[in-house]
Parts: sequence; C-alpha cells; structure tokens
Amino acid sequence: MLKLLDSIQGHSGIIWSLAWNPKGNLLASCGQDKKVNIYQFMDEGKRVVDTLSNSQGSLSLAIIACIEGGHKRTIRDVAWSPCGKYLALASFDATVSIWEMSSKMDFECITTVEGHESEVKSVAWSPSGEYLATCARDKQVMIWAITNESDGFEVECESVLGDHGGDVKRVVWHPHEDILMSVGYDNRINIYKHSHADGDWVVHSHGSDHTSTVWAADFDSIGNRIVSCSDDKTIRFHNNLILCGSLPTTMDMEFQRPIYDISWNKFNGLIATGCGDNLVRVIKEVKVGSSEPSCVTYECSTLDIKSHNGDVNRVKWNPKSENFLISCGDDSCVKLWRWFTPD
Repeated sequence: MLKLLDSIQGHSGIIWSLAWNPKGNLLASCGQDKKVNIYQFMDEGKRVVDTLSNSQGSLSLAIIACIEGGHKRTIRDVAWSPCGKYLALASFDATVSIWEMSSKMDFECITTVEGHESEVKSVAWSPSGEYLATCARDKQVMIWAITNESDGFEVECESVLGDHGGDVKRVVWHPHEDILMSVGYDNRINIYKHSHADGDWVVHSHGSDHTSTVWAADFDSIGNRIVSCSDDKTIRFHNNLILCGSLPTTMDMEFQRPIYDISWNKFNGLIATGCGDNLVRVIKEVKVGSSEPSCVTYECSTLDIKSHNGDVNRVKWNPKSENFLISCGDDSCVKLWRWFTPD
C-alpha cells in the first residue's frame, strides 16, 4: 500500500513534471508558472536526509532553491544530468535551457538550446551523459551531442528525427545504453539507435497496439521490456528493444480515464501510474506457474481517497531507494509517498 508522507504546494498552476537527481536526495519540479523548484528531504527533527532508504520516521519536503526567469512560457519537463551537476528545462517557448548547480545549490544558466519550431514537450539525458534528447509539438525528436570540457560546455545538434506523424509527447533513454525511445500523438512507440555505418541515428522499430495517444513509456531495470500508457485507457507491455511484437497481454483492469504517466521501479518491478481520475496506482506483476507472458497476471493497489485534486501528470520512483515515489498534478501539489508491502 502507499502511504502519503508529505504534500507541498510550491507552484501556482499545473505542475507538469518531476525529476529525481541521480543520488535520489534532491528533487526538481516544473510547471505552468514558468519556474522550477528544488527540494530536499527533512526528517522529524528537521535535519536534511541524504539517503531516503535510511529514514525510518516521517519525511517532509523543503524547497531550497527556485529557478525563475529562464523561460517565457510554461516549463513542461525537467531532467538532471547523470553527473547530477546540470539541469535541463524544456519549455513551450520552443527552447531548452541548461543550468549548472554550484556546491551552494545556486543555479546558473550556461546555455539555451534552440532548434524546435514549437512547444518542447520532453527532455532527457542519455545514461552516458554524452547526449541530450528533446521532442516537441513539431513532430520531431532531436538528439544533441554534449561536450563538457575545461574550456566550456557545448551543445550541438547531432540528429533531427521526423519519424512521428504527430505531436511527440515523451523521450526516454534505455537505463544502460544510449538507445532512445519516443512516444506520441500518432499512437506509436519509436526506438532509435546510433548507426556506426553512417554516423546518424535511425529508427529501428515503431508501432504499438494503442489506439490513441501514447503519453508515456518506461523500460524495466534491464531494458529488455517496455511498458506504455495511453489516452486509450490501457497499459501495454512490449518485448525486446526492437519491439518485435507486443506481449499477448494488456492490463486486465478498467481505467475510466486516460493514463498520463508510468514509472517502472528498477529494484522491485512495481509499476506506478498517474491518471486522469486523480489517482496514483501501483501495479505488481504476478507470475502463475510459468514464465510465459500468458501466465502473468496483475495486482493493483489504489488509494481509497483521491491522490490529487486533479489529473496526475507525473509519477517517479526514487532511483536509489526502492520504496519512495513522487507525484504531481493539476492541483499544484508535489506529493511524497512510501510503499509498504501488504502483510
């Protein structure tokens, strides 16, 4: 079951996205008010908690920094670099800004990336830190090469990928390799990999069984499976990186509203969803006597009360502490949850 640890209203307007830093001890949120909040975690004695898994008591969120003035319109997504020193912000003003964090938690904008023709919807760093991926309403996925040397930080467009037939909603990197996934309004899931033959990025697969917009997707801990969620009110599982075929199973469960986000826990395999019915759900795969996909069933934990007072736009498991989950939504709230295994 999920237990609410804290709720904080740090934005005015919709909160669109959340991101943990690689150590899992800092959180960033962004939204309609064109600002980004940075949070630390405090224990009952109001001491800073550096590792959530070591905390046995109550935890609370505390805003320690705020980034403002970098964008003219809504900030739609936020992402930490693998080294934890840089923060990328994607905005509806068609730009992406990159901010450097100092040891004193101050943030300085070091570059602004331009290239998209309309609202940027998502931004993500590759696990190597060598690439940044963005996607936008202009139907394009762009991959940027990052050079970070002593004489400066440089971002150069390496590839423009126009394989979607509509608004691209999300870009997600494979957990261990520089392989990129994108999802969008055209109901498709695309996988991109760098081609050593011609030095460009190419789409290796595309498609899904969804019948409406794919809002989000995530890899499992190994990167061999993908779970996606959609405006068609279903969750679907896909096998292999090249999506050679959807597993013959979908969620055997009624969703009454679209599912806007999904996060696959890299430690225990739990899957969290954020939905248009204001609920956060946690889903567990249960294998019944066989490893075959047809022998997989699902258990779902749903809170008895509304998780948020509006659409849940983003859910994200902590990258270092397996039982902690964060969520945000249209109600301007960021909420911290802890998962307890039912007895």
